[in-house]
Amino acid sequence: MSRTLAGQSLIPAPCSGEGAVGALEGLSVDGHVAHFAVAFARRRGHQGAVEPLCNQTPDAWLGVALSDLGALLIDHAHCEKKAAAHAITLVNQYPEQSAIVTPLINLAQEELRHFRQVFALLEARGLTLTIDRGDPYVKGLMGAARHSRLERLVDRLLIASLVEARSAERLQLLGDGLSADGSADGTLGPFYSRLARAEAGHHRLFVRLAKKIAPDDDVKARLAHLAAIEAEVMLAQPLAPRIH
Repeated sequence: MSRTLAGQSLIPAPCSGEGAVGALEGLSVDGHVAHFAVAFARRRGHQGAVEPLCNQTPDAWLGVALSDLGALLIDHAHCEKKAAAHAITLVNQYPEQSAIVTPLINLAQEELRHFRQVFALLEARGLTLTIDRGDPYVKGLMGAARHSRLERLVDRLLIASLVEARSAERLQLLGDGLSADGSADGTLGPFYSRLARAEAGHHRLFVRLAKKIAPDDDVKARLAHLAAIEAEVMLAQPLAPRIH
């Protein structure tokens, strides 16, 4: 069975929804959140991973994320901030690659708008942005990047595409979950669904940019290789109220 998310097809994944449900039922989270997230996980069990991801986020993640929206929003703000900075860093380090400069400038501006929006949500809730402690997920992915100049650029673009794809998946989970949870802030569900569509677009953008640097077949093969690594890195991360 398949469906679509923001124009992307969903493919069967090697992940078992029922195993994740069992794990979720054992988590120490708010009772309402846990009950809702278990039901949501069961509904989601038949769905697959968003292309090009090799697996889907464990269903238990949603319950953990919903149990501490403040921590999640702080982490999300850092993600948007770093996404903008990463786009400008690529422009700074590869200024001779004219074909990717303007798209990256536009992306940085969009990510800054998202950062401003998430920061406004923090302020509205009386929360303060904390020091960014880093992202082991992204660090793990960057360890797979090659070292020659152009190969590293291709890998950085494709790693960014996978991060955006994973973000799209998780933001859509949050959008669906918050929209279905009657006790939650009614504005957050639609907000996260909108951002999920934007992240899916960013995934496709980074793949297109990589194809401006390397042949299409090489990009396709490398993306598949990195997607397999991403699946392992994602599953190695502890469940926490974080986007990654």
